[in-house]
Amino acid sequence: MDQTMRMAPAGVAGAALPQGQQSIAGGRAGRPPVKRWICVLGLLAAFGLSWGAWALVQDHQRAATSGIEVEGRMTGGYREVQSRRGNRVVSTTFYPSFSYRTPEGRVALATVSDSVEREEIRAGRTMPLRFVPGDPPVIRLASAVAGGPGAWPWVLAAFAMALGIPSAMGLLRRRQA
Repeated sequence: MDQTMRMAPAGVAGAALPQGQQSIAGGRAGRPPVKRWICVLGLLAAFGLSWGAWALVQDHQRAATSGIEVEGRMTGGYREVQSRRGNRVVSTTFYPSFSYRTPEGRVALATVSDSVEREEIRAGRTMPLRFVPGDPPVIRLASAVAGGPGAWPWVLAAFAMALGIPSAMGLLRRRQA
């Protein structure tokens, strides 16, 4: 890079700076450059968020397309998850357990990954389920699969873009030396 020095009398703003550069007193105050590692970290976080959104959509697609609809019978058991803020319980969700018959004819027991209201959990109640064979098998409520993947993929994707675009711009912006 060819930089020529222009000389000015002592005490004049901008004296002995490369051509095209002015001191802060000369009126051209630049922002400090963004550190590259912050931008790289932002891009990695954005990649992780976008992968999470993609994984949620793929899991839903797999349950909707290759899932087999089976009839499940509630066992009366459930998994209770409480969210706390300090010592206060903010919310409680319930994930019911079902017994169902696999396409091979085996009777299996599993807890679904979709929550229901506590009042809806009754032993012996039947509900349609989506069974995705695998290790471990995935069991979802058919009504939850029919409802779509929900808002979480969109939220994660929006955060990924809000973090990734400024990070990419910070990395690609030319440094002004």
